[in-house]
Amino acid sequence: MQGNGTRRNSIKLIYKAYIHTLLIIIFASVINVILDIIIGKEILFLPSIYLLVLPAFKFIQTSNFLELIPFAVFSTITVMIWYKCRNELFYPSDKSPKFIFISIFWYLLSTDFSIIASNLENTENLNAYNMIFCLVYLIFQIVVLYFKLMDYAKFIDERNQYKKLTANKIKREILKIRYTSVSNAMTLPFSFTLSAFVSCYILFYSGLVSIEVFTVIYIFLGICALCFTIDNFYQFNKFAKSTAVGFDKKLFKRKLIVCSISNLFIFAVSYVVICVLC
Repeated sequence: MQGNGTRRNSIKLIYKAYIHTLLIIIFASVINVILDIIIGKEILFLPSIYLLVLPAFKFIQTSNFLELIPFAVFSTITVMIWYKCRNELFYPSDKSPKFIFISIFWYLLSTDFSIIASNLENTENLNAYNMIFCLVYLIFQIVVLYFKLMDYAKFIDERNQYKKLTANKIKREILKIRYTSVSNAMTLPFSFTLSAFVSCYILFYSGLVSIEVFTVIYIFLGICALCFTIDNFYQFNKFAKSTAVGFDKKLFKRKLIVCSISNLFIFAVSYVVICVLC
């Protein structure tokens, strides 16, 4: 029992270290932007998030205050993800730690990927120390995600044991959670559409103008979205046949079809937008 308590405290300490260091990194990035604008030089601090500092670099080059709008947008997204991660780590929830995964994706995209995209034509400008720091911190984020997934799995097991659920009932409970709302079912397909657009736009903003690369990203994530869309209908049919929960199955399926078509339309329009930008 004492060993479990020590392990629990150690994991909480790791969670606190992650949340506080990420906040420091965000704060350092903001200070980096302010300093660069004041002195008029393109300086990147070791822990800074490159995507947050990039608008300051563009502002120094163009003196266009509109370049600071992306900084406000990127900063808001980063702070929101940090806030959601904090809630997932320190507040009990029966939901999977999706924002910690999103944080890893966003951090990788806004650091090393953005640096590489910005300096493809001149690799001498690559900030090696910043990239190494970001990779090390990325590994730390993955460790945090691993521990949180273990906690989540343990929480689900304890809840199922408390409810004395059989394997069949557990599957039914999962389907019930997923298909009591259309938004639950459409989360994964839409997240792939959003990821495709956000990834391509950030790479484009960072300086990578390659319709070939963007097309590959869209094809890969589009296949993922299509697979989960097909799975939605397959799992919904299983859910509609196997559960006694009363709901309008025809109406739900109609909504699911409309949302799937809408997601396909958004996916296509977002790709067209990227092509126009290129």
